[in-house]
Amino acid sequence: MLLGVLAWALLPERAVGGGGPSLVVTHPEIAEGPGVEIVPWGRGFKLHPASQPELVAWFWFYEWNLFGAVNSGLYTPGVAAPGVPGEKGAVVIDSWVPGIRVTAKPVSDGVELLLEVRNETSTDWPELASLIPCFAPRYRRQRTRAFENQQSFFVGGAGLESLSDPARSVTYTDGTSANGEGLRAVDRVMHFNHELRRAIDGFSKNGRFPWSVRWPTSSRDARAGLLVRESRGPGAQGGWVMGVAWERYLSAQGHNSNECLHLSVRVGPLARGESRTVRGKLYLFRGTPAELLKRYESDFGVIQPESSG
Repeated sequence: MLLGVLAWALLPERAVGGGGPSLVVTHPEIAEGPGVEIVPWGRGFKLHPASQPELVAWFWFYEWNLFGAVNSGLYTPGVAAPGVPGEKGAVVIDSWVPGIRVTAKPVSDGVELLLEVRNETSTDWPELASLIPCFAPRYRRQRTRAFENQQSFFVGGAGLESLSDPARSVTYTDGTSANGEGLRAVDRVMHFNHELRRAIDGFSKNGRFPWSVRWPTSSRDARAGLLVRESRGPGAQGGWVMGVAWERYLSAQGHNSNECLHLSVRVGPLARGESRTVRGKLYLFRGTPAELLKRYESDFGVIQPESSG
């Protein structure tokens, strides 16, 4: 099995969900529509609506570790691994980190995710230990312009709120030139889980974290593990939504170089040798952010309103 995974990873990228023959898994048509197709990819998998193959999104598992997950330290890089075909139409991502696996199953409005984590390191992972996968409409020169925007939302105290925080915007290059031209202001603030904010702040130094230069902390906290983006574009490309959800989360952040949605999945606390499973979902369907929020509540439970007291 390991040799097979290694051989898959060493294939040229165009043969792993790229320009070569793709391995497409299609969910049978359900009453509300034909669903999505998912394609194994060298860093996870990509998906698109069966009716709109040009609306592609990439799921990259995974980019970062936070608060002592896998490695010691508040902020360390993750390692992406390829998706491979699994049983009954699923795609499976076995992380290069032993004990971590994601199983993805296409459904009518997106992809159901199951994250299985066993702590096979030599240390216990603390309460805030989290992993950051990436869900994006762009990878290098491959891009879905209808979703390349900052029309993104998280669940705040007032319900769906803009992910952006203009007061904390930072200027970055958009990558259109090598000499620093093409600069633009983007809002990359991080919204933390409101229930964990006090514990999170205990690790900051004067309100700052190792990632604060690129991801400043917002004063608006998240109240649910959900990020949403709506499409813009003429004709059939307009009127779509994409989103990512996890039942256990630490933070919501986005608008990085690939116009990513970064929803961290919380895997701690997890002692050495212990295991945990976490449900998640990627959404991709024709509809509105409000409709996506309703589907999230149907899938994961109704969000409790912010207390007025």
